[in-house]
Amino acid sequence: MIMTGCGLIAVIAADEGTISGLWAIALFVASVIGSIIIYIVQRKHYDELLNALGTEAAALAFYMIGSAMLLWSAFAAFGFVVPITPFALIAMTAGGPMVSTFIVASRKGMMTPR
Repeated sequence: MIMTGCGLIAVIAADEGTISGLWAIALFVASVIGSIIIYIVQRKHYDELLNALGTEAAALAFYMIGSAMLLWSAFAAFGFVVPITPFALIAMTAGGPMVSTFIVASRKGMMTPR
């Protein structure tokens, strides 16, 4: 998540004109590839609970983001809202997994104090 966040910061910096768009895309792609490599290396150290939580959070994020995009697109098609912007897509795909992780952890009772 940290590497993906760094890539998103690069994309926002390019939008502000701080760095060029080509550098921003290169940094974003490098951060996503780095995240995938870290995931592959660390995957063998996860236990069953963490694997189950990750799978459930990923499925929930997929359905949440898909539903939001579908509803937004349908409303935009009929002129009720503005169309989805690229930064809205980035925000949904970056924030959806974080929200779904908190939802899954709280459903499993991991957010309650002991």
